[in-house]
Amino acid sequence: MKSKGIFFAFLSGILLALSYPPISLGFFAWFALVPLFYYLFQSKDLKHTIILGFISSITSNLIILNWIAINSGTSVSTAIITYFSASLYLTIFWIFFSIGVHFTPKRIKLFFVPLLWVFVVEILRNFGSLAFPWLDLSITQSNYNRIIQLISIESHTISFIIILFNILIHEYLVSRKNKFILYFSTTLLVIMLIGNFQINYYNRIQPKTFLSISIGQPVIFPDEKWDRELRQKKFPNYGISIIRIIRRESRNYSMARSICSIISSNKY
Repeated sequence: MKSKGIFFAFLSGILLALSYPPISLGFFAWFALVPLFYYLFQSKDLKHTIILGFISSITSNLIILNWIAINSGTSVSTAIITYFSASLYLTIFWIFFSIGVHFTPKRIKLFFVPLLWVFVVEILRNFGSLAFPWLDLSITQSNYNRIIQLISIESHTISFIIILFNILIHEYLVSRKNKFILYFSTTLLVIMLIGNFQINYYNRIQPKTFLSISIGQPVIFPDEKWDRELRQKKFPNYGISIIRIIRRESRNYSMARSICSIISSNKY
């Protein structure tokens, strides 16, 4: 039983990781945690509960945070150490979440567990100098225009609903009660209606005339950003490049040239 739980915790970690960019299979997030919840909700051993949360977390973290390991702005050893350290550090919040789930009464888990996730895993994780907002569940839905509109209500709304959906699916698979399908369908319908309303609203308030704006971002090797001598030499070149782009695309070239002159002459 415990070995199966470990396997399904590992499976949840993989499914959740695949829902994040760059793979962006966002729909996986709506059921990715069902295998984990199946064993968390029936676990009687707190130690085993902690292990399940840790395995799911470390699995997803190692896949999602691979970009840290290939950071070109530092040495290979530093990048790898940072990668594994961040992955391990972020398991702390999943572990506390799993402990919270372990002590949550069954009668309130449907709504309390999503709240627990939002507070313990996302809000607490995003505090302080070690804040890490890149793992919020809302990021998994960035490709779905109607769903992502829920961000306008509250930044953690999507995370709450995703966890809620995972629990609803779990409850239906365990109990086979049709009421959970009804809850699932109703919530999905409300999400689509809100998203559609928001999109139509923003389309209606769009101005009739538009101003073309160009944004230029020079490609700078990370180590060179902090070299004062290189900064003084290269900033004028960046300004010239940006002016060329804006001259081609923007109507207000004179203002763009003034701004670039300020940037190029700035002393840091």
